[in-house]
Amino acid sequence: MINRFLIAGALIPAVLLFAAACGGDDDDDVSEEGDDGGGEASTELTVVTVDNAFEPTDLTVPAGEEVTVTIRNDGTALHNLHVVADGQDFVSEDLNGGDESTLTFTVGEPGTYEFMCDYHVPDMIGELTVQ
Repeated sequence: MINRFLIAGALIPAVLLFAAACGGDDDDDVSEEGDDGGGEASTELTVVTVDNAFEPTDLTVPAGEEVTVTIRNDGTALHNLHVVADGQDFVSEDLNGGDESTLTFTVGEPGTYEFMCDYHVPDMIGELTVQ
């Protein structure tokens, strides 16, 4: 009888310790994803410029959501990314070959808008669809 009590007395704290260690604070995971923080949603995209072309040429983003576009110049010519939407101009900094930059903007009105490289119009024109 005593052996069973001794074993149970040693086993119960070990099980409780194991359960506490395995349980996690799920709230931390949710806030890292931004689901419970009440913060604004955002979209991240990448556009690569090569000599006289965008890759991709068609982008789609949600209306009213902050958009961050990473622009990478894999070509040798000077490029930028210029978005004309909602009556506003959103323009990245100029990028020499090998440079990378980001452009952050929000378009509130759904529709189809142009983006371009100011240095290579009409060759470098793309379409931004806001839904």
